[in-house]
Amino acid sequence: MRLESASVTRVHGLDVFLDTARSLNDGDPLDVVLEQLVRAAARAVWHGTGEPGAASLWRLRGSKLSLEAESGEVRGRALAEIPINAEMERALDGRRAVRLKGSQVPAALRDRYEPARPESIAIVPILSHSRTFGAMTVPLEVGGEEAEADLRLLTGMAELGGLAVAAAVDFDLELRLAVAFELLPQMITGASGAEDADEAASVIVTRVGEVPGIDRVLLFMRGELKRGLWIKASTDSVNLLRLEQDDGAVAQAVRERQIVVLNDGQPWRSEQDALIAGDNQHLLAVPVDVADEVIGVVIIAARLRPFSATDVQIAAVMVSALTGLLEGVRLREELFEAHRTLRSFYHGLACGAVTHDSRGRVVDANWAAENLTGIPLKQLIKDGIFGPGWTMQSENGMSIPLPLRPPESVLKSGRPIHGMRARVAPPGGQARWLRIDSRPLEEGKRLSCIVTTFFESVPPAANGRRRASGSAASRSAGVVRR
Repeated sequence: MRLESASVTRVHGLDVFLDTARSLNDGDPLDVVLEQLVRAAARAVWHGTGEPGAASLWRLRGSKLSLEAESGEVRGRALAEIPINAEMERALDGRRAVRLKGSQVPAALRDRYEPARPESIAIVPILSHSRTFGAMTVPLEVGGEEAEADLRLLTGMAELGGLAVAAAVDFDLELRLAVAFELLPQMITGASGAEDADEAASVIVTRVGEVPGIDRVLLFMRGELKRGLWIKASTDSVNLLRLEQDDGAVAQAVRERQIVVLNDGQPWRSEQDALIAGDNQHLLAVPVDVADEVIGVVIIAARLRPFSATDVQIAAVMVSALTGLLEGVRLREELFEAHRTLRSFYHGLACGAVTHDSRGRVVDANWAAENLTGIPLKQLIKDGIFGPGWTMQSENGMSIPLPLRPPESVLKSGRPIHGMRARVAPPGGQARWLRIDSRPLEEGKRLSCIVTTFFESVPPAANGRRRASGSAASRSAGVVRR
């Protein structure tokens, strides 16, 4: 600030404060607040050219400052973070603005503001909710009283900015809460109506990924046939199929059955954590616990915003509400695997096998059924089997009426058919002797389906000749049957 007179200085400072206050609207998201604040800081200090100078706003992340917003002409924009040296640490710990000169200035900052050839660089801490949020760094072209006036002005702006940051953080939290609990019933409805477990899992991770501030979501679930937790769904591709029990944060969450938060995790504790995080900085792992057993884990990653205690509570509530649904996803997957195994066995049988629904309609048949009847599956499903148009004769040559044929007989009586031997011919097809079994399958007290199996049998005459031949052979061998 150029000092002309006390009154002019006060008016200028007041104008700067009012302009800054007007630009920091209540309800603005955090990134907008930070952009407005850093632009105001660049305009506040005096520059010989009369043009706005440069300013950077950094967020405190462990032992480093991470760039959040920047204004003006600087070098090395790709440099997104700087280490905190001793002088900067004293300023942050003391929560007071300081000017660094010469060797006190970190090389990264000195190179960054080299175009302005500053006399010193102001380090101005920003406090939010009584905690150090970060700091502004502003190059100052002049020294002496003018630099001290700039420093006081920047300190006041930082205090004003801290209030705006706190309001933005609170607003951001309210927004995340509102969105999360608005999405929760949509997740439950969408996943419950999904056709399979994969679609249900995809619905869940997609919806969770819509919460503001979340950049990646992964869901790992226990495999019934394969040991361990396997990737079920993710918002983007990840080069990982199965979770390993290593020293990482995600494995710790599964092992200890506790939520694990890892903010500013780089370098990551394990290669697995690094693969899961991708280009994100923060990880939150929430195990899915059912009956003292971990059946899965939901992993949430964020690039910019660290996870707060409230974020952990939101995640815990959402996963708790979804636990029953996730267990349903797992059971549905197990049922699908069991069904697939059954179908493999069913379609691999050498005998004909036909499945009827509770009304007797054909819903499935294996290759042997098509081969023995000479009728393709689509036609069997359309027209049925052993029904009108089919001829069925018993061993004594009598026609078997429809009510006594499977599945009609089983459907009406509820009793199985065992060992029925009949000469069967489909409409316009070749007649064969078949041995037929048909039995009902129930779920509780309700008929679920009827399964009819059959294979080609020896005609009665040939069977009689075989028995006669066997008796003659027995007599010739001196065997007496009683």
